[in-house]
Amino acid sequence: MIFNNKDSVFFEESGGGDFGSVYMILVFAIVALLLVVIVKPIFSSSQKTIAKANSGN
Repeated sequence: MIFNNKDSVFFEESGGGDFGSVYMILVFAIVALLLVVIVKPIFSSSQKTIAKANSGN
């Protein structure tokens, strides 16, 4: 039976478990930084547009 085979994929231990979590934290940090860099100017430009629209009324 395949579940009794110790060479099965399900029973293999990966040696890089710590690196995987560090890699995921690094990816999330990069994504968060990109969101701040991209989204912040969009919101600031929209606030300027709203202020111009409100001052015209």
